[in-house]
Amino acid sequence: MEGLVQEDRESCRRVDRVPATQERASARARAVPQVEVGAADVVRDDTPRRKPEAILERVLECALVPVAPDVDASDVPSRERAAVVDGLHERRSGDVPELAVVGKRGVRMGGPGPRRAGDHAKSQESLHALVRVAADQGLVSLVVVTSIAISPEEHRTRCDALLERLRDENLSGVVLFDPYYVLYYAGFAFAPTERPIAFVLAADGTRALVVPRLEVEHAESKAMFDRVEHYLEYPGDPRSEDALEKTLSALGLTGKIGADQDGYPWILGYRGPTLSELSGAAVVRIAEEIEEQMAVKSAAEIALIRESVRWGNLAHRLLQRYTRPGVTETEVEQRASNEATFAMLDAIGEVYRAQSFLSRGAHAGYRGQIGRNSAIPHALAGNIVFEAGDVLVTGASAPVWGYLSELERTMVIGEPTPEQERMFGHMKAVQEVAFDAIGPGARCSDVDMAVRGYFAQHDLFAYWRHHTGHAIGLRYHEGPFLDSGDHTEIRPGMVFTVEPGLYAPELGGFRHSDTVLVTDDGIEILTYYPRDLASLIIPA
Repeated sequence: MEGLVQEDRESCRRVDRVPATQERASARARAVPQVEVGAADVVRDDTPRRKPEAILERVLECALVPVAPDVDASDVPSRERAAVVDGLHERRSGDVPELAVVGKRGVRMGGPGPRRAGDHAKSQESLHALVRVAADQGLVSLVVVTSIAISPEEHRTRCDALLERLRDENLSGVVLFDPYYVLYYAGFAFAPTERPIAFVLAADGTRALVVPRLEVEHAESKAMFDRVEHYLEYPGDPRSEDALEKTLSALGLTGKIGADQDGYPWILGYRGPTLSELSGAAVVRIAEEIEEQMAVKSAAEIALIRESVRWGNLAHRLLQRYTRPGVTETEVEQRASNEATFAMLDAIGEVYRAQSFLSRGAHAGYRGQIGRNSAIPHALAGNIVFEAGDVLVTGASAPVWGYLSELERTMVIGEPTPEQERMFGHMKAVQEVAFDAIGPGARCSDVDMAVRGYFAQHDLFAYWRHHTGHAIGLRYHEGPFLDSGDHTEIRPGMVFTVEPGLYAPELGGFRHSDTVLVTDDGIEILTYYPRDLASLIIPA
């Protein structure tokens, strides 16, 4: 197990478990010279009861200061008193951490970091000033990585960009109900139930969240909202929708309102009025504009997808290792997923959140795609026992602050038959065709048509079942789609799964899926698990 972790991620460790005499954590900051800080010196804002007593007898105050790419060196403590502890894997530009400035006992540093959305913007200048004062007063101050999450600033920028996109519509504001849209614009993750939740964005940029009583503390813990309104329960008396109606009125949403859909969806027993009935306003559907914005990922989003790739890769490595004839898919999937999740939490647990209501950690499995069942692209798990000769189709990922990757491989138990080898070869070749067709300026339909051309050329359409792939990010399936009917222009920053497959009912299914990033001059394949047949044969 330790070897696999070392192989996939050489620097994965929890620095607070490593004695300072044995390990030194390399330090980096964008505008701060590199320094060294002992592992025992690491202080995190999210583990207050575990701060090292030998360094700080008592921590009185802590403020979070986002690091921007253009940060001025005067905004952070001096070299002797500042460091960014690189407890994570080497990251590319755009993965913006937060800084925690910690003062030693007896010196007041002002107040803690902002707690509510309305306080955030006005507090930034004072926070930067606080850092400079701390350095001038000779405080024992450390700057450490405390978050890899999407920053409040990026969420604010997304909201501003959405309002700018919709400016010509003369909307009085926007209401969003979809949990993924709410997460994207507001950073609030929730499990959708019959209790309606709505994110309200006024034309002046004011952000409000309407939630049931049971979500109030959760919502108020986020520094994204200017106001949090709530109702007691659904259906409630007064009705739950009354809270949304009052919020719309208070924020001036009248006349024309943009929304992802006309009211909270009727799920899990919810039944209620549409948004247009509730507000008396004309509702303009804006889901297309939202999907277009979400399609091009920021540097911070790409960094989280890369993190997902790493842990999905480890889960898949363990899945392949533990698969053998005579055991069930359930025991193999659970063991591989649990061990990969434990390794991930051991490495980055202090800065990790799944932020998903579908999964809690790294996972890999078969979902019933075993033997002839592998010819069913969306099969369901059946606790199947592995046998020699089985064709297997896998799936692996890991939610990281809500962001996902996709890794799928076709494997065979025992030496493959000539027909299995032939189908595997075509599957791998047609995926290469798709890779070659993706690039900035191409259309999504161009990619799918190139794949279909390969199927036609080799008389393989009897084995065709689905389009070439789809975008991925906060959802497993996002638009645009690598489909003959989707003519969206491919742009740098888009992230796709590439997964053309062949399915023979008497033989099995053959599908690899890789997560690829569109760059300025082509693509970067983010997933890196072996794709060749020899590496994917499981001893019988």
